[in-house]
Amino acid sequence: MIGFDVTDHDTAEEVEQACFERGLLLLTCGQRSLRVAPPLVVNFEQADTALAIIADACEAVAAGLR
Repeated sequence: MIGFDVTDHDTAEEVEQACFERGLLLLTCGQRSLRVAPPLVVNFEQADTALAIIADACEAVAAGLR
């Protein structure tokens, strides 16, 4: 499991929803964190896809486009 922080709880919820809409399940955790719990075995392509989705979702939320 790995997590990362954003600015506040509302932003965390928006990023969570934006990732879900793009096919990636993240969960909020605490006040402003998101956690990613990938399976024990992932390949590079799957990891790259997940990171691309997270980056796209964060950019969309930051730009107010979610």
